[in-house]
Amino acid sequence: MDAIPEILKPMVRRLEDTPDVSREQLISIVFVVRLGDELHRAFYGTFLTQSLVRQLTDALDITDLKLEVDVFACRWDYGSGTISTTHTIAFDYDMADVYELTRIGWAVLDQTLTAQDGLRAIRDKVGGTPGNRLESCYRDYPGRALVIPLMACTCATVYFNGTWLDLGFAAACGAASGIVAWIATMHEQLSGVMDYLAAIFTAMIATAAVTNYPDSACFSAQVLGTLYWFLYGTAFVLSLYEITNNQLMTGVCRFVQATLRSYGLAFGSLIGVWFAAYSGPERFDAINEPCSVKDGQIINNLWFLLLFPLSAIACLMQFRVKLSQFPIGFLVQTIAYGFQYLIGTVWNQPEFLANLVPAYLATISSHLCIVITHRLKLYNLEVKEGAYLEAKKKTDDDGSITKTEKEEEEGATTSATNGSEGARHNSNSIAFVSNGAGYTTADRLQYASSDLWFCLLPALYLLVPGSKLLQTAFEGLVSSLDSGDSGSIDQIDSLAGSLLIVALGQVVGLRLGFATLWLGSAAWSRLTKLF
Repeated sequence: MDAIPEILKPMVRRLEDTPDVSREQLISIVFVVRLGDELHRAFYGTFLTQSLVRQLTDALDITDLKLEVDVFACRWDYGSGTISTTHTIAFDYDMADVYELTRIGWAVLDQTLTAQDGLRAIRDKVGGTPGNRLESCYRDYPGRALVIPLMACTCATVYFNGTWLDLGFAAACGAASGIVAWIATMHEQLSGVMDYLAAIFTAMIATAAVTNYPDSACFSAQVLGTLYWFLYGTAFVLSLYEITNNQLMTGVCRFVQATLRSYGLAFGSLIGVWFAAYSGPERFDAINEPCSVKDGQIINNLWFLLLFPLSAIACLMQFRVKLSQFPIGFLVQTIAYGFQYLIGTVWNQPEFLANLVPAYLATISSHLCIVITHRLKLYNLEVKEGAYLEAKKKTDDDGSITKTEKEEEEGATTSATNGSEGARHNSNSIAFVSNGAGYTTADRLQYASSDLWFCLLPALYLLVPGSKLLQTAFEGLVSSLDSGDSGSIDQIDSLAGSLLIVALGQVVGLRLGFATLWLGSAAWSRLTKLF
């Protein structure tokens, strides 16, 4: 069992000493624990982790294994407390790993992979060496620090009405924030204050810009564009999704955490303005000026056709999406943001609808894009063959024998009209089922079922709920400086209410999208049975 990490070996030894646990059950338990821990680290979503773990424990006949997801830990219990372990999880969104982990989980559910082969797949495919140099550049620092200036300058202009001058200063702010983030990864003592330091340096540079160029520089565009990388908008939406899914402990805790950390970013920005004493006392008035009155606005919409794809690509890099999946991710992002702009800006519809409809369409389009690209073989999304993916293998070191080539072919060739699919997948873990006919059956993970969150989450991030939270916090703090402003509290309440409307609109859109996919799958299954 060379695929077992060191952290799981104490649990393995205790399971080996338990007389009621067979060798096959031991391997299955370790596989589920490893998969659950890695999925929670890469996605940080209780609903997806618990859903997949629950289905795996039922399929592998290890129902005595229970998972309780804490905010920063996974608590595993086997045999009503006979064996208990807690694994602290340091989460960091990694959509490439989410893609691999969900496919491995579905492959075991579909019996195209054994639990032991699944362990080897996790070891070889998750967190391993990227496929090319570009992926290794944006996945880890110092190369990852180069993505922050790209996101800062494009987001400042595309989403926050920044000027051409703001594009340049936002790039400078992003470079400073990228260096801060890189240094914080090398020194654990700075990791807890990385967000505040980035906000302070960003606000100082932006304050200098509006002081020297008051007619062309916009403070809010530079700050929001730069801190877009550090926002907690996705965690905020997912927390509300979990609350509406009756997962109150993690949902409420993450909601409070996202809110407090966003206010922490606002405090850091305000501290940076205070530190910029060279700008004089008028700097607080300058930072409140709206961007729409500034000179140098980007009027030609053709420029947005260049800037938006760059911001979308930067977002995909931030979430560590596989390079081969950029086309799918970008298409879903374009649909989500395009309909938000159309409904909210062009048609002037309520803000709730401007977030509900894009979230709904992003969910549906994610599913359709994955299915179509697999069916038409437009993009190469397969997992390359490895030692655990051979068509025929000898007996492993634990005595288990893998499937024959004929069994693999029968397990790998699944149909989109499989009647049991709708019954097995619930609305919180909708996944596509591809037609494996014609594909290499020696690769048991090739074109296996995968969850759609790996391309859906970056699209939700572009709908900018986190920036509204930061705007709420910053404007509230700035308005509180004026003790004579009796309407500041009402302004904060109004902004906070608007924020909840935006986030809940996305949550409702997601739920309606998953319900539509489930109903479509169930209806198609019934039709195929009739005809």
